[in-house]
Amino acid sequence: MSALEPVCNDMLLVMYHKLAQSPLISKHAFRLHKVVQLGSQGIWNSAEYILYPLLMLAATPVFLHSLGARQYGQWMLLITLGSLGGWAGMGMGAATIREVASAHGRGDQHQASDYIRVASLIVILGTVFVGLLLICAFALGASRIFSQMGDRSELYPIIIGAPFLIASDQIDSVFSGALRGAERFGMVARLEMLSKTIIVGGCLVAAVTSHRLDLLIVVSVALNFFRVAIKSSAVALLFGIDSILPTWHAKVAASLISFGKWSFIQLIGSAIFSSADRLMVGSILGADALANYSICLQLAQQVQSIPAAFGGFLFPYFTKRSQALDDRNQSRLILASTGALSLLAIVIALPIVIGAHPILGLWVGSAVAADSSNLLRLLALGYFTLALPTAAHYFLYGIGKAKWVALSNLVAGILSLLLNFMLVPRFGALGAAASRFVYGAVIMISFSWKLLR
Repeated sequence: MSALEPVCNDMLLVMYHKLAQSPLISKHAFRLHKVVQLGSQGIWNSAEYILYPLLMLAATPVFLHSLGARQYGQWMLLITLGSLGGWAGMGMGAATIREVASAHGRGDQHQASDYIRVASLIVILGTVFVGLLLICAFALGASRIFSQMGDRSELYPIIIGAPFLIASDQIDSVFSGALRGAERFGMVARLEMLSKTIIVGGCLVAAVTSHRLDLLIVVSVALNFFRVAIKSSAVALLFGIDSILPTWHAKVAASLISFGKWSFIQLIGSAIFSSADRLMVGSILGADALANYSICLQLAQQVQSIPAAFGGFLFPYFTKRSQALDDRNQSRLILASTGALSLLAIVIALPIVIGAHPILGLWVGSAVAADSSNLLRLLALGYFTLALPTAAHYFLYGIGKAKWVALSNLVAGILSLLLNFMLVPRFGALGAAASRFVYGAVIMISFSWKLLR
């Protein structure tokens, strides 16, 4: 038997090469390779987004105990204002992904670096404007709207800290967009997981040792800019950029703004969706109610954010390959990706809807579970509605239909805002949760109609 072993091995090797050269086998092998490649990109992309929510879910009971419900609710107001200011980035995060993906596909590293540096400058100008607008609004009496959240002295650190958090998030979106545009999902995921772990750990130490919200805000801002420094260094190494400092080129800026303006409009709608309900709950019901609402929201939004993160690679993928795919293959890809992401959303939503009360009881205590179990269920179902058109969103962006995506999100955001004004005063936090269904339903109907056309 030992004498025949080398001969058998040689025969198997020859058979393998012949099979590999077969058109049928090579075609399926190529498809399998692409599936594995895309799947690995999705795993990296989702790992980046999953870690931070998991860290925050684990840290929430500690933050709640260390800060108390009132200060925790005020911290959630800070985070809400940060997400509301997401439009300050002028859509440069998505524009950077698209332009860098196109330049990277052509092998033009110099052009890619120009897009990154110009996008950084546009983001900085936008965040300065939004920061000044927020501070002026507070000085002119907007603080009275949030009198239920605390007095002026309590709200002042929040209003000062919010522009800095907005700036760090939007500058980071440019550098992250550059890495995603180059399809370095593993790199951006590792950097994001490292920096978010440091941020959560540092904020935990600040909360536990000081029990002070103002110190927590300072630590959070400092660590978020540390995240920006890490990402900028990685981008400089990857693209061979000698200087990462922002610069201005009119032609490059025009190209970025041409696409980014629609992303900017879409971000306004998304900002309304992500912030209006929390602002209404905080201003009408107070800090304690906002704390409970934010706790439920933190868990429920994973129904949509995890599938969206897993499918994040589809944007640059469609951008680079949409011209090479015919209508039939595009339809197959949309249906397959929609089915996969919807199934993932179902897997996440079902345990939350069924086990809302025991999950909240184990996580943050029986008092919150008794008050907010139905709220958690309603929020989870609302986010499931929003998860369904995720693949369509990336496809429409990838083929350049950003205008349709933007206007759909803006209309959905306005309708959601109007519903909040109607429902929150009457039904409280449950009314705010119901507004999530409207946003998701409008997006799903709009995208489906566009794709069918």
